[in-house]
Amino acid sequence: MTNTKLTEKDLKVIEFKRICNECGQVWHSLKNREDALKKEENDSACQTSLMACSCRPEATAQYNRNKMAAQTDLNSMKKCPKCGSTNFKETEITFDSYEKRKQSSN
Repeated sequence: MTNTKLTEKDLKVIEFKRICNECGQVWHSLKNREDALKKEENDSACQTSLMACSCRPEATAQYNRNKMAAQTDLNSMKKCPKCGSTNFKETEITFDSYEKRKQSSN
């Protein structure tokens, strides 16, 4: 087992709390998951344009599917799971165990 030192960033969890303005449903989504999907979507877009030049249509098709999948996942996180509305209030919540761990070690 390796002894890795956890940083403040490692011990911070950020999530979005969303409240539907239509039906009042509350749902949560992790910020790092949404960021990863955005990055995947953008990476796929860049790779698609590169692959289009390499005369490999099957690779271009796969990158397009990856981009669409990332887009679909991201859109579903920003839709009310109860009524499907995209009309919501959003609050960013940070759970920080770094300060607690720092205080307990002193």
